[in-house]
Amino acid sequence: MQKTRKVLLAVLWCSCALAGFLIIIFETGIWMPGALSGNAKTEFALTVSMELLTLLVIPLSLWLFKWRRVDESLRKNKEKALLRWGLLRLLMLCLPFMACVLLYYLFVSANFGFLAIVVIGLAALIGYFVIQSNNADDKRLRECEAQGGVMALNELANQASTTDLGQ
Repeated sequence: MQKTRKVLLAVLWCSCALAGFLIIIFETGIWMPGALSGNAKTEFALTVSMELLTLLVIPLSLWLFKWRRVDESLRKNKEKALLRWGLLRLLMLCLPFMACVLLYYLFVSANFGFLAIVVIGLAALIGYFVIQSNNADDKRLRECEAQGGVMALNELANQASTTDLGQ
């Protein structure tokens, strides 16, 4: 479970670092901000498509773990499935975020900036819950060790699986 947590947090931090790198490149003038600002038709088409994409991926990423197929795969092979579906959830949020940051600087349009803020806010919230789930797992393990028994460990594992899977 630690490996999965580290991979998911690494994806989140890498996307933030890449966006930061784009910001530095444009703010220092290495790439010129507003290079595509004169093309109104392209800007309109990209604005509409990014708004629709953002409106689509936010609910999909939030509801992803409630789908039957995802739930069944999490029950069968928790660690591998959690890595796969958690990675998909983060990429559904981080890729539009990085695209919005790039488009913000290419068109110098506040629309893309606002979309980037909304998407990365939700990704940060998911990252927060990844960190908190690890702290809760550590607390459960300490409680089990304090009770000192296999029965307590089994009961704790059953309790954790029902709460982790939203049951």
